[in-house]
Amino acid sequence: ENTFFLLNRLKPGKYHWSVQTIDNQTYGSMFAPEQSFEVGIDGVTVPKENKLLQSYPNPFNSGTIIRFDLPTSSFVVIKILDLLGREVETIISEERLAGRHSVQWIPRGLASGVYFYRLVTNFFVNTKRLILLK
Repeated sequence: ENTFFLLNRLKPGKYHWSVQTIDNQTYGSMFAPEQSFEVGIDGVTVPKENKLLQSYPNPFNSGTIIRFDLPTSSFVVIKILDLLGREVETIISEERLAGRHSVQWIPRGLASGVYFYRLVTNFFVNTKRLILLK
């Protein structure tokens, strides 16, 4: 007999499962080793590592999307920096749940040129380049 379980509306977090045989109301030997999975925002599987992805579009004119992955909930800061490393703008400075995230950056009053966006979390820092063309 095939048996399956449908799990829905799980809260974000890590879950473990295993399969055991049952004979005459007693637990038998383990059928399969314990497995685990993680659930993130909206039931999406949680990324395995921190990651800052390349913004899109890049080069851009009116706005660009910055995406990043968090394997655990973390305080997140994303800043835009100029070529000299000076802060131009802070896009995000808040707690985020584990999962894949995106944020749109629409520059205001900035000249065309090369800029950098930096992601800082509790355990991760990464910087990537973007180009603003007007």
